[in-house]
Amino acid sequence: MNLGNRLVLNLKVDRRILLTNLQGVTKCDPFTFIQDTTSDYFKLFNYLNFFLVQASDLCCMENNQNIEETILTYTSAWNETEREAILEKISKCWAPEGTYTDRLTDTITGPDAITDLIISSYGQMGPRKFQVLSEPQVHHQSGRFRWLAIKPEGYPIEGMDYFEFDSENRITRIVGFF
Repeated sequence: MNLGNRLVLNLKVDRRILLTNLQGVTKCDPFTFIQDTTSDYFKLFNYLNFFLVQASDLCCMENNQNIEETILTYTSAWNETEREAILEKISKCWAPEGTYTDRLTDTITGPDAITDLIISSYGQMGPRKFQVLSEPQVHHQSGRFRWLAIKPEGYPIEGMDYFEFDSENRITRIVGFF
């Protein structure tokens, strides 16, 4: 991986996201960012107690932002009611051979199948709004995230999805738990 001098780091500090371009010397209280070299990245992260072991760890941090966007797109598809709108969102985040299963659903495959499942879920659950409760925890092309389905009547439903993704950050597998 070529870190270059335009790497944007996404650091979560006290629930704020600090976006900093480490080109040259940049100051941002309470941290002073130093010259833009790989060894300086390691010094910075070690100072912040991230303790990077290798340069690929920086790539993983950048990829987490992309995965979070994928999960938010996927979850927002469950809030749509029109097939075209659902399929548009699913097409952005779902691999062509991506699979889905949960305790009520046998394994289904592909964007059309997940779109059909989302539409049919309105018959089971009625109107609801899904929201992500926590940022995805990710490693080795897999992860999990917690979600909440809020219905106008009755109690909300909390769940957790295990997911896998490909090199383009598209979902290749989801196993839902609720």
